[in-house]
Amino acid sequence: MSCYNGGTNTTCTSCDPSVPYLLNNNTCYNICTTGYGYTNDPATCVWCSVYCTSCYDIADNCSTCHSAGPYASFLYINDTEGYFNCLKTCPSGYFANTTTRICDLCDPTCTTCKTNSTYCLSCLTGYGWYNYVCYQPCNAGYYYSNNNTNCSQCPLTCSDCVNFTTCTVCTLNVSNIGFLQGTSCVNPCAAGTYG
Repeated sequence: MSCYNGGTNTTCTSCDPSVPYLLNNNTCYNICTTGYGYTNDPATCVWCSVYCTSCYDIADNCSTCHSAGPYASFLYINDTEGYFNCLKTCPSGYFANTTTRICDLCDPTCTTCKTNSTYCLSCLTGYGWYNYVCYQPCNAGYYYSNNNTNCSQCPLTCSDCVNFTTCTVCTLNVSNIGFLQGTSCVNPCAAGTYG
């Protein structure tokens, strides 16, 4: 073991190679302590990012993240960098899984989601959003609205429609029965016509 200016065992610059100790924050330990990670150098530990509880080789290549406190974060596979990061907020297309503490992918139809993969907040182009689900096409009784980003419900007397004012098929159930007159479902029928 070598130390700064012959100092104490907390001012180490290297550890005794004949004993399996690791240099960890200027102290020799037999393991890397919490907040430090193993490196390719078997005699040295690396300081981890404040969001990591353990890491490997570099500070941001995290193995586990803090699950509570000011540094609570979620493990994210950083495809760009080729390693794992701990993030406070998961990126678009992922949601923060509070059980596993991992950024999990949203359903392929969602551009953003929360709580689980199918609880969508927004959808891919060509999908309509309704009640936190993405549809293509919209379900029967619904139509694309808001520049084709949402699915909205047809009027109660329509079972299928192009938009809120253009019905194509009327409902036949007793409480909301409608009769197609032009592009509207009406009840009662206009004077001079019958259902």
